[in-house]
Amino acid sequence: MRKSKLDLAKRLNRSRKRKYDKFLTSSLYLTIILVLCYLVYLNLPWSFHLFMRWATKGGDLNKIPDKFYAELNQLCLRADSTGEVRTRNYTEYTEIAESLGTFRCTLVNGGQEWLIEDYKSFNSADEAILGTQLAVFITEILGTDYSYRIRAYIPRY
Repeated sequence: MRKSKLDLAKRLNRSRKRKYDKFLTSSLYLTIILVLCYLVYLNLPWSFHLFMRWATKGGDLNKIPDKFYAELNQLCLRADSTGEVRTRNYTEYTEIAESLGTFRCTLVNGGQEWLIEDYKSFNSADEAILGTQLAVFITEILGTDYSYRIRAYIPRY
């Protein structure tokens, strides 16, 4: 009888260890999945980054990813006398142009940096038509207010 009690105790201890191992394994898989999702997120278009920021109530945007600096510099060089950049007929780089539409670009810090400013807000598809295709999609599907404010500095090339 004693032997069976010892075997039972060993078996119970072994099952606890297996449960602990299962927890560690599932945690590792979850971490890997989250890291992969983040890496995919980094390569998505900027308009999707703006949408995710709005969807998660992330607030206003004050930092622009480095990979868009060259494109924004090209766009800022096309600013009119009031600093507005209209991207309707801009065909060289379309990712930022489609995301922003018309935005304001001003030289600051002695001409060393561009100040990018933009504000978009709409709550119906009719208003969103003036913005981006993503904005139209969001307002048609979700039927809710969509707004974001961008105020960020980028280096001038």
